[in-house]
Amino acid sequence: MSEGQVVKACIDWLCLHNCLIIRNNSGAFKTSYTRKDGGISEYMVRTGKKGSGDIVFCSPYGRYGEVECKYGSNKQQPEQIQRQKDVEQRGGLYILAYSTDALELRKAEILSPLHRP
Repeated sequence: MSEGQVVKACIDWLCLHNCLIIRNNSGAFKTSYTRKDGGISEYMVRTGKKGSGDIVFCSPYGRYGEVECKYGSNKQQPEQIQRQKDVEQRGGLYILAYSTDALELRKAEILSPLHRP
């Protein structure tokens, strides 16, 4: 199994439980363009928010969450740990998943109705 397969399995699990999902790719790449003077300029394009989860979801009851998928001995990076704290401080769910077992363990939280004042 690879990290990509963990992501796919978690997406399938969330969809099976009627969650809205976004596959949240984040990273950067270098590209170039030809200027009017014929020269070439390069620049970086960044996608997503550094540290954000691989999957962003909204439960059927409006619960916001992010799933950070890992495989093998991969660990959270400092930006991901900070993102987890930020999401949880705001009442969202942040799930570190090495498999769908992590989602199953938090199924009640994911699928429970929100208690609104």
